[in-house]
Amino acid sequence: MATTPVTLNGTTYFVPQPGEAGPTYAQNLTNYLIALATAFPQTSGTGTGFSALTSSSANPATAGVLRLAHSDLVDWRNNANSANLALGVGQAGVGGVDDLSFNGTELTGLPAASYGASAAIAWTIAGGVVTGYNTIGFDTDSAFNTGTGIYTVPTGKGGFYMVMASVAAIAAAATSLQLTIRKNGTGVLQAQEETNAATNQSVLVVGIVQCVATDQLSIFQQSGVANAGVVSAAENYIIVKKLL
Repeated sequence: MATTPVTLNGTTYFVPQPGEAGPTYAQNLTNYLIALATAFPQTSGTGTGFSALTSSSANPATAGVLRLAHSDLVDWRNNANSANLALGVGQAGVGGVDDLSFNGTELTGLPAASYGASAAIAWTIAGGVVTGYNTIGFDTDSAFNTGTGIYTVPTGKGGFYMVMASVAAIAAAATSLQLTIRKNGTGVLQAQEETNAATNQSVLVVGIVQCVATDQLSIFQQSGVANAGVVSAAENYIIVKKLL
């Protein structure tokens, strides 16, 4: 006659084979059944809970109720029952190595930058990329080049970007002022105002641009008559923020 050893939560129990009898067999089976009832969470009523569910993948998290490894995903089935929708960290091609994303959309680590100008920004008849934004407010990914006036979309962080920029002009005879958001050197959104002899004027251009990694965003100024601009931290600035 023999028993079968089984291990539960680190304890070995000796379960008898069918038809076996012996002074300890009944107690062995009783001990195992009691251990089963108290070792696992119950689907109803009261019972043993758990302190954590830990992934079997290498290097799972060391804290929390659900402890996953860096490469693990949490998936839902889509409504059409045609694909899975994954929530995960560091998914290929989406954000940085530790950014959270859902179904290919980055949720954390969204790039943002804000720069002002320490001096007046001149308006020219020929026009040109604004390079006067040289005072950093913040730049999460160090993506804006103050020397060239170009914001380069970071690797793995393509998406929809809001761009807001303003340039001030000194009071002068009426002439047109144009401020354009450019992507890769091509204008995509433009704002236009006119100067007047009584007060200073500023032009504000705002828009949302769809970008891929390495796309270059810049602001292009042009005026019907050259204008020296105005020193104004409140009116000379650029803000770039990824929305999704």
